[in-house]
Amino acid sequence: MDQSDTVLALPQCLIKAAGQLLERDLQRHHLGRGGQREGRKDHPDALVFRLRRRIERATPAPVPLQAKPGAGQMLRAPLRAD
Repeated sequence: MDQSDTVLALPQCLIKAAGQLLERDLQRHHLGRGGQREGRKDHPDALVFRLRRRIERATPAPVPLQAKPGAGQMLRAPLRAD
């Protein structure tokens, strides 16, 4: 999975978690990065940072990601299918 695929896969993981905490280790597993640790550009925290930045550039709406330091992230927005 290349970097752009990984950044796109992260929102899918967060959506599947349905508002529940998606722990870092589980994020790494879902993204095919099971053995990789901190300090890499594809670490979940770095991916969330890039995703957050993309959302901020695309829309004035608040970014619906909530970080739990040391644990993971969750999507804090109502989901709907249009």
